[in-house]
Amino acid sequence: PLSIPHLNNFFTKLRVVTPEPNENGPILGVGSCFGTITNLYGREMATRMFRVITLEDKCEFLKISISNYEKISKKIIDEEREEKIQAIKNCKAYNSWPKHTIEELMEIFEWKTFSANTILTSEGYRCPFIGFINKGECHVLRKVDVPYLNKKTGKKEKRMKQVVIGKLKENDSFGEFSVSLKEPMTCSIVTETTCKLGIIPYDKISKLDNITLRLLLQTSSRNFGDLTQNSIYEKFIEQEKKKEWKEFKGLVIKDVLDKYSITNDFSKYKSNSLDQFSGTKLYLTSFTYLLVSWIDNQIVNRVYTSL
Repeated sequence: PLSIPHLNNFFTKLRVVTPEPNENGPILGVGSCFGTITNLYGREMATRMFRVITLEDKCEFLKISISNYEKISKKIIDEEREEKIQAIKNCKAYNSWPKHTIEELMEIFEWKTFSANTILTSEGYRCPFIGFINKGECHVLRKVDVPYLNKKTGKKEKRMKQVVIGKLKENDSFGEFSVSLKEPMTCSIVTETTCKLGIIPYDKISKLDNITLRLLLQTSSRNFGDLTQNSIYEKFIEQEKKKEWKEFKGLVIKDVLDKYSITNDFSKYKSNSLDQFSGTKLYLTSFTYLLVSWIDNQIVNRVYTSL
C-alpha cells in the first residue's frame, strides 16, 4: 500500500526510502508528541522518517497545524518578553530608562524562584546576580560586633551577630554595584517568603555595552548604604529587646498554665483542677490574649548597659 512506501518499489525510486519499521521502538503515551514544524536538512517535504502505529482502539490526538503552532509560539514568546520588560520597569531605578536599553537588559534576564529562608547573597562576598523582586519579601542583614561578659574569664569580649536592618519588597532590586564593579556586598539578603526573582547572572553582565553599564550604576543605589554604625547598633538593641521580651512572655504564660494544671486539648485549654475552675473550659485564643495583654501592661523599659 502507498501508506507504507518501503514496500512499494515504484515510490521508493522517486524519493528517499522510509526506514524499515522497528518493533522495539519507543512507545508514546499520554502527553507525548510527534511531528516537526520545520523542514529537516537534507530531506524533502513530506518525507516519512518514521511511522506511528496505534496500539489501542479509539486513540485521541490533538492535531495542530504548522501555521497555528507558530502563531501560538510567537504569542507566548511575546508575552514572556513583555512580562520581563514590565518587571524591570516596575523597579524604581529603571522606570525612566529608554525602551531600547530595557530591551537590551531583558535579553539576559532570567526567572528564578527561591523558597523561604534562602540566602541569596552574603555580606563580604560578591553577589552572584542582579536581582529584581517580582513577588515576595527579603530580609536585609548586617554583621555587628557585640560586647559581652565572658563568665569564665570575667572579661569583656566581642561576639559577631547579625541584625535585620530592613526589608526588600516587590519592585525592589539589589546587587547592581557588586556585579558590575566586582565588589563584595555590604549586607546579606535572605528570603522571608517564597520569592520570584528576575535575575541577571554576573557572567552575562559582560554582554551589556558600556553605555548601559554606566546607566546601570548611575540610576541604582546601594541597599541601606546610608546607615551609620550607630544606627545599626540601635536596630540591634531594639531587635534584642523584642526577642527577649517575647521569650519572657512565653515563660510567664507557661508558668501560669503549669501552676493551674491547664493542658491543651484540641485547641482548647481545660483545667485538671475542677475545684479551682468549677469545670469551666478556657479557650486557647481568649485565655492567651488576656494573659499576654496583662503582661504587656507591666512592660518596663530596659537598657542594655553593655553596649
